[in-house]
Amino acid sequence: MIDLSPEGGVVPSLRESQIECLSADKVGRLCLPTQHRSQPTPQDTYLYYFLLRYPGRSLVFLSSIDGIRRLVPLLELLELKTYPLHSQLEQKQRLKNLERFKSTPNSVLLATDIAARGLDVPSVDHVIHYQIPRSADTYVHRNGRTARAMRRGFSLIMCAPDERKVLRALLISLGRGALPTAHSYNLKLTSRLVYRGRRNTTDEHRTVYARQTKGSHPTREANRRRPTQGQ
Repeated sequence: MIDLSPEGGVVPSLRESQIECLSADKVGRLCLPTQHRSQPTPQDTYLYYFLLRYPGRSLVFLSSIDGIRRLVPLLELLELKTYPLHSQLEQKQRLKNLERFKSTPNSVLLATDIAARGLDVPSVDHVIHYQIPRSADTYVHRNGRTARAMRRGFSLIMCAPDERKVLRALLISLGRGALPTAHSYNLKLTSRLVYRGRRNTTDEHRTVYARQTKGSHPTREANRRRPTQGQ
């Protein structure tokens, strides 16, 4: 038997990088009371900068559905076309969000690992690991959503201080050394992100949240939905 898998689980047309986030626990934020979860973290600022600096179809992987629910309204308020994809959405809504992502050149798909296997999304430009996968197999399959059919692709790992050991173990299991580190960061974006993040506690935040999570809890969303201008 001949092993045809690429060395280190990476195809030649895929570029990889990592960015060391300053502070704050990305996952721990989800344990806070609901009214505080919408406040942007340093990782959110890095993500926002990357999405502005490198337009295209970006597939952002998170390990938790709560993380997706927090990021969707935040990125929507920052005027980024963002779609969620996770197991608690109805199948009809999942397919609808997927088609929107496919048909929109500059858009963001926030997904759990339900989207890592068997998902046919052509022309994904970037895969972003907002939360680092716990296994090499998951990492390889996430990256497999980009750099397909000899197209170029880019993979970015966002590593918080408390995830360094996880990243080191992941690379060792892949037989890899340290990834190139990205240092691009624009502090001017921080104030805009923080300002918009505070607006997430307004009615506009609740309206965006209800629209994007439609299908996961129909009765609750129907009670919370409010009409907005132009809809």
